Amino acid sequence: MRSRTLIGTLALMLAGLANAAPAQPFPGQEPLQLVVPFAAGGAVDTMARAFARGLSTQLGQQAIVLNKDGAGGTIGFWQVARAKPDGHVLAFGPSTPVTAGHLLSGGPKYDQFVPVCQTHENIMAVIVRENSPARSIQQLLALAKEQPGKISYGHAGQGTVPHLSMESFAGGVGLSFNAIAYRGDGPMVNDLMGGQLDAGVSSIAAAAKNNPRLRVLALFAGQRQPGWPDVPVMSEVGRTPLAPGLNGLWAPKGTSAEAIAVLEKACDAIVQSDEFRQTADALSQRPVFLSSKQYLQRVANDYTVLEKTIHTLNLK
Repeated sequence: MRSRTLIGTLALMLAGLANAAPAQPFPGQEPLQLVVPFAAGGAVDTMARAFARGLSTQLGQQAIVLNKDGAGGTIGFWQVARAKPDGHVLAFGPSTPVTAGHLLSGGPKYDQFVPVCQTHENIMAVIVRENSPARSIQQLLALAKEQPGKISYGHAGQGTVPHLSMESFAGGVGLSFNAIAYRGDGPMVNDLMGGQLDAGVSSIAAAAKNNPRLRVLALFAGQRQPGWPDVPVMSEVGRTPLAPGLNGLWAPKGTSAEAIAVLEKACDAIVQSDEFRQTADALSQRPVFLSSKQYLQRVANDYTVLEKTIHTLNLK
């Protein structure tokens, strides 16, 4: 009798433990989708693919990259904002589509998402063709002064870091350029090399050191960057640059805390991994992991700065 009672008690305890066990955040083998809000071939896309490989390893489930470019990155973020909040559809990219993109074009705002983690920072560069008459940033500024509003530069879309960085700089020195929006760094660089643009502002990765057809005139940074010691930074010409691209992983609002915790832990491991860091180094990106809470705070602070910048420059 006692043995039957003991067995029954154990059965009830095991049943209770089973009911108390947390549900798996990512049930089944459904692939995770990383929506990249810019065109394939650019720095964000390349970093996303390295991250997706790491995510597949960390979670034991396939992670695939989907490029949904356009409207300065807001199209891709809208897709994620409207997705089922189960952790299977995520955005990978900079925060500007949900900060400046919201302020300028009514795109989704950062508080419509859960920022899972920051993965890396992206320094921006002013680039020209090798045969450009502008051999330095000072010479490019001189051309813009001689031809107000006529010297063209390409950028990755309205409200992106390249766009706002250049407009903030130009406004601060009393110059105007002809800003032309693209769907990402890749298409813009192609037109720059083809002679359709006078200059470009892009991630430093687009100005790859092994591309003899491009020259980097300056970086939007406060100090000279490793790997680019001979390239001046905007602080040297008297202007404090905006924050770099704050890239990371984003989930739809309503995603469970359990799913976010699993993704955040995986993100930390991926950012520390050799493959991710080697990819970042090859593209002159800076791996910087921030937790969900830290990333949210940084994005919120950046939103306040960008709101003031957009108002001052009258970009709306």
